Amino acid sequence: MDKIYRDAGYIEIPSFIENLRTQERNITLWQLLESGHRVIRSVKVIHINVKKRFFVCKLDDLTTPYHPSPEKPFYLANILDKDFALKCEYAGNKNGKIKLKIPITAQFVENREKPRVELTYSSNKRCRLAVNAYLDLVNEEEYRIVDISTHGMGLLLNSSQLARIKEGATLKLLEVDGVANTKTQGIVRYIRRQDKVTKGTPVNLFRCGVEFESEIKTFLLQSLD
Repeated sequence: MDKIYRDAGYIEIPSFIENLRTQERNITLWQLLESGHRVIRSVKVIHINVKKRFFVCKLDDLTTPYHPSPEKPFYLANILDKDFALKCEYAGNKNGKIKLKIPITAQFVENREKPRVELTYSSNKRCRLAVNAYLDLVNEEEYRIVDISTHGMGLLLNSSQLARIKEGATLKLLEVDGVANTKTQGIVRYIRRQDKVTKGTPVNLFRCGVEFESEIKTFLLQSLD
């Protein structure tokens, strides 16, 4: 079965790199040089500094000369499992250790196994959320749903809504398409510009991914299907 990749949210990437470090996973670092030659090395992540937005990889083989090109992007992936891909900028290289900038985008394999309902913009299905995004100010507002499963949902935001919600914000799901639901808590995992615009969908919208802390009832999905 072919793997399906998704764009990772900005907030997910540092924690994913930290997991690579703690698990001491062997991953592949490669770079395509100007000559067309591909330089490939096996590395481990040994350090990450989230505040300064960089991480450090160490070469497994220190005997083979390594001459990276600072101008070209670096790619990190797990060649065997093919479960992620990172494109990084160079930040330094010394004694077999390569310093890279934490990327703002990445590709992760989509591991969802739960049924997901996809919705068109014209269907105008909405939910009401109480969002705690800034300090202790809770904002209740309706948002347009583009997809939903028992574990999470995708929302479309306009520019004014973007000012009242942010990545990492906690929330409570109050209502789905008119059906009350007051017990589900969640967190905003990512917000990014909506790149693919279908016919009838306004431009300048943003996609927001929400993860629920516990599964919602399946009848809420069935009411939207």
